Amino acid sequence: PVQIRLGLGAEMIAAMTARADLEGVACWLENTNPRNEPLFRRMGFDVVSTFAPAPGCPPVSTMQRAVRAGLAPIDRGAQADRDAHPGSMQGCGCLSASRAVIA
Repeated sequence: PVQIRLGLGAEMIAAMTARADLEGVACWLENTNPRNEPLFRRMGFDVVSTFAPAPGCPPVSTMQRAVRAGLAPIDRGAQADRDAHPGSMQGCGCLSASRAVIA
């Protein structure tokens, strides 16, 4: 929890999407925490669908980031997140509840 909102999630996503760009493949992820959606959108992901896997379970949003050939890694939101939420302990498990896949 002491590592929350330090931009580490954005850095991991930037590394993954940079690799995907180099390989020319799209990225998908499944997000179970709506608070993470703005971060994923800043990183280039769009919501494809949202569904409830079972009664009482949180909704899952499937998100996709299209292939971006020739782009350098971009971290558009990590510093803004750190500046907006210094020392915040809210949003625990922000990436542990999400799964990213290079398709």
